[in-house]
Amino acid sequence: LPRHLKLGLGKIVGGTLASTVLHQISLEYYQEHMCGGTILDKTRILTACHCVDFVTTKEITVTCGTNHINNIDSGAQKHIPVKSITMHEAYDSWTLENDIAIIELTQPLNLSTEDRAFNIEIAGKNYIPQGPATVTGWGALKEGASTLPTSLMTVNVPFVDNKSCNIAYDGDIKDGMI
Repeated sequence: LPRHLKLGLGKIVGGTLASTVLHQISLEYYQEHMCGGTILDKTRILTACHCVDFVTTKEITVTCGTNHINNIDSGAQKHIPVKSITMHEAYDSWTLENDIAIIELTQPLNLSTEDRAFNIEIAGKNYIPQGPATVTGWGALKEGASTLPTSLMTVNVPFVDNKSCNIAYDGDIKDGMI
């Protein structure tokens, strides 16, 4: 894996095994899991810039329809090639501000229902949280853990406003961060 991905940015601290999460994908570097992503539609995936910053389209693929990254479920769509990567034009790899990218696939996903695509309708709006956020992925289950789970995990986390985050993180939280 690229060096910057070995730093262990992904965490699902306190997570438990996820049931089926239809919009979740595994982004792979030479067919080995490196990051997660979210299906936007049949040909586009939402992920983080830090996942694709130092890779080319020839080095990465997408697998969807599985909760297990080492023992891919039957029926999963495996190792789909990537056509293009579009990173946020104001992405800052040092601060991770605007850490968002869109991956376009070379072929459409075979989505059995439209529910597989994640519905994002909050762009440009002041989002008011109404409960905990559900986070899914294959990140570390404990702070400082050296091994990652091979099964998809989930955890509910509270929404925290930027002002409170900035107090906790000494002002490192920027407007272009979630």
